[in-house]
Amino acid sequence: MGLTQPPTPYNQWIGTNAKQQRRFNMLNTQVYVGTYHKYNNGSLKGIRLDLGDYVDSDDFFEACHKFHSDEHSPEFMFQDYEDIGGLISESHIDPKIWEVLELSPDEQEVIFLYATIESITNLELEDITQRFRGTYKTDIDFTEEHYYERHGDYVEEAVRLGICIDWEVTWNSWLRHDFISIPHNSENWYF
Repeated sequence: MGLTQPPTPYNQWIGTNAKQQRRFNMLNTQVYVGTYHKYNNGSLKGIRLDLGDYVDSDDFFEACHKFHSDEHSPEFMFQDYEDIGGLISESHIDPKIWEVLELSPDEQEVIFLYATIESITNLELEDITQRFRGTYKTDIDFTEEHYYERHGDYVEEAVRLGICIDWEVTWNSWLRHDFISIPHNSENWYF
């Protein structure tokens, strides 16, 4: 059961100005758009569109309507997509996806990683980027820097007094319950 490919010429369905505005899109934002009417009548006819090619949801749905102009009032069905934190489902695309696409590549990467652990539909994108604490090779590196940043004077005093701090135990006993560590690109990303 294969999906049909976009018709020739493909560019008549693509938004014209959004692609030039976006420098980078690390997310796979392609969706295959059919309709419930066609599906219920045994057809998978549709088109694969990349959300990054459109300025906003209005621009995207205009392209969907153009492709499915053989139906009076098409009810769109997104039959193949990569979900990004709950922003895409079979029958809905959250307009917030275009906010994500407007972010810098680094911010997109942070949002993408956070979306692998939690739905972002009810979160402000700025809140997610503010939760990001950085990348570290190990939990121990993160723990040590975290404590030096927040309690530097006490840590320095403990070291001066000859008190040995076991950073691994500190991570396992305390911080791992307050932070999330996601392995990505040979590092751990902390939120």
